[in-house]
Amino acid sequence: MSEYFALSRKLSKLLTTVMSIAVLFGNGLSADFDNSRIQVTLTSEGKLSIATSGLNGSMQIARTSIIAGETDSTVFDYTKDAGAVIDVESISDPLLSDFELHGMIDNSFSYLPPQVVVRHNIYAWDAVPCCLLKYTVINQQDTLTARLGLEILPQVGGMFGDETVEWMAFDDVLAVSKEEDFIGYKALTQEITSVRSFEYYSGYAAADSDLWNWLCYGQYDLMVHAGSQGAVSIPALDLIDISAGDSTEVWFAVGLGGSETEMLTAVDLAEEQYILLGVKTEPPIEGVTSFTLHQNYPNPFNGNTTICFDLITASSVTLSLFDIHGRHVGAGLSACPLGEHGGSPLQPGTHTITLSLPDLSSGTYFYRLQAGGEQITRTLHLIK
Repeated sequence: MSEYFALSRKLSKLLTTVMSIAVLFGNGLSADFDNSRIQVTLTSEGKLSIATSGLNGSMQIARTSIIAGETDSTVFDYTKDAGAVIDVESISDPLLSDFELHGMIDNSFSYLPPQVVVRHNIYAWDAVPCCLLKYTVINQQDTLTARLGLEILPQVGGMFGDETVEWMAFDDVLAVSKEEDFIGYKALTQEITSVRSFEYYSGYAAADSDLWNWLCYGQYDLMVHAGSQGAVSIPALDLIDISAGDSTEVWFAVGLGGSETEMLTAVDLAEEQYILLGVKTEPPIEGVTSFTLHQNYPNPFNGNTTICFDLITASSVTLSLFDIHGRHVGAGLSACPLGEHGGSPLQPGTHTITLSLPDLSSGTYFYRLQAGGEQITRTLHLIK
């Protein structure tokens, strides 16, 4: 049975690799918008690309992705760890903006620590050359002391190489430019505490120790002129403690322009939108439009599995577990805060719980989530 589980994981990883290749060739595993000034694309694995608008628009940022580091051997990043939890989507009727992309990733490509789930919300408004990036990092392990940052690979003017990466200390903006194309990033929830920029080389992200050192760089590379390979830039935030099951949000403003002044104006516009979002009275949860129970992951599993669900209103929630004969096997949920005598009141939004079922034998089970007067049932497969 353990051989079957190992084979299942290998097949899952192979499928994820095939899916990632498919994204590069536009096979529908991404969502995007074009607001007539900026084009943004988000893949299911968390790769964010930014381009100027229109048919003649050109790529400006090949990839922006989040990094979450705990130690020099435990760093979550796009290349080695990120797997899709849910399909990325373009929200059809956004509540907080004119355009919104939504996705969720975790470490299911590698199953290596840190155990985090990252939710993406990308916001933009009509005819303005800027957007807001919101990353919600959910801790799925014991208390996590993490250093968060971004991994930015420019492709300014549609071409790799010869761009300049500059830390504009007076404005707290990381700027990337080449000729008449300027892109700026500004952290909104925390200050950027270091910026490491360098020439791209193949395999630069292969070692967690390197990523961790760049997150902990503690300095600002004020100006780097990239050669023919192009640049990589890693702006990092300060350390943050995230309790087990809790989350933290990090926001970034991104602006485009044909000059430094235009870019800084666009970044300011994005920051103004962020401030406006903050003063709204109890806004609905972004991207959550219905009561939803997501498929557990990994599935099949041997050990722990994670269940995500969405609530649109505050509700008392209970999770139940049944075998294939419909018999209640709630004892398997004795360690789950929503099991058996659940009914815990939860706020609107996305919630995650981790299940460990050591007392149950291998087989197929059904898990049912009840919230208010609604319930949803899904299937999980336990392998030992």
